Amino acid sequence: MHSSALWLLPVLLGLLGASLTRGEVHVLTSENFTSFVEGNDRVLAEFYAPWCGHCKALEPEYTKAADMLTDKGAVTKLAKIDATEQRDLAETYGVKGYPTLRYFDSRDADMHIDYSGPRDAQGIVSWLTKREVPSLTVLDTEEAALAWAKKRDYAIVAYGLRKGGKKSKMVQQIAEDLLDNDEDFAIVYGATKDAPHRLMFYRSRSKFPSQHDATEITYKGSWSRESIEDWIAEHKYPFIRDEVNTEMYLQQNQRRSAVIVSQVDTDRADSYHMLEPIIKKYRGKLYFTYMDPSHVQGPHLGLKGAPKEEILILDRSKVKDIEKDAAVKYRLEGPFTEKKIEGFFGKWEKGKLKAFKRSAPIPESEYDGNVRVLVGDTWESVVMDKDKDVFVEYYAPW
Repeated sequence: MHSSALWLLPVLLGLLGASLTRGEVHVLTSENFTSFVEGNDRVLAEFYAPWCGHCKALEPEYTKAADMLTDKGAVTKLAKIDATEQRDLAETYGVKGYPTLRYFDSRDADMHIDYSGPRDAQGIVSWLTKREVPSLTVLDTEEAALAWAKKRDYAIVAYGLRKGGKKSKMVQQIAEDLLDNDEDFAIVYGATKDAPHRLMFYRSRSKFPSQHDATEITYKGSWSRESIEDWIAEHKYPFIRDEVNTEMYLQQNQRRSAVIVSQVDTDRADSYHMLEPIIKKYRGKLYFTYMDPSHVQGPHLGLKGAPKEEILILDRSKVKDIEKDAAVKYRLEGPFTEKKIEGFFGKWEKGKLKAFKRSAPIPESEYDGNVRVLVGDTWESVVMDKDKDVFVEYYAPW
């Protein structure tokens, strides 16, 4: 037994060592950086500083990602560079903060882009492996394309294009532009008189449960990259959402302007017919969602809440630095009428609506001794006065 145990020990240590080193994060310096990047198909390089807290938080996830990539048989290699020691490399690649991650593709010697994905292992692996497979799937027949599309939530399929043609290359570029989105792209080559070229957007019923939303949409615009990408963005979301988790929806779409229709579900059938022409007109610019008046997020967003029905526009086009919930807000109180809704959105489009701000009432006496008391409705006129220097204390009464 004793000799058997000794015989097994090297084997176990070997297996343990293999598992510990299966996903290596390569340490690069000025001496080996170029040869390593050029000698591997794809490399994700982290420029870090030893004292950086964010770098320390990333380290275990980065190491785990290296293991996961090895387990998947991925070709992408992970590397790290101490930017405080390798200052020339950091300067060459424009490192201004830590950690900075750059992605290198050996197919293009000059191609290095910022890593724009999540900072956890699964997110890193997902971002990288997407770039190892073709962004555009080639299928032989329309039947094969339909079967392929049915397995996806969002599928864009181009039919009848000439291989190597201008439009085929455009679809390829769009697929690469939207690589980090949820859409999958496919192409069926070969145009005929009976089946001229066309572009289809297939959307799963699980993502678009309302019968107001078609699951198959044909592109009818001009064939330009910008127009097609705008069309995809316009139809990525339902006509109007019956959103249960409105907070999550708004967080996921922080860069999009939205309209919240706060109304009980029993009244929504009537309001839908009033809203339908508005939604069609502004689709792609504004994203519409219903919310119950008693929703806990209502007061936070600026709604008065149950039992009132209201419409709130969250206009993010006027906000330069997007932060959570940052938006210029405009509110319409019910009861709704077609004329009232149409007038509200018409004034918004012309810039004639007064923005809504949550504010305490303006006090009868605006001064507490020699100190002026500000509320939301008076803040801008006082603080933003270009002729005065203003020192403001923000406090909580408690």
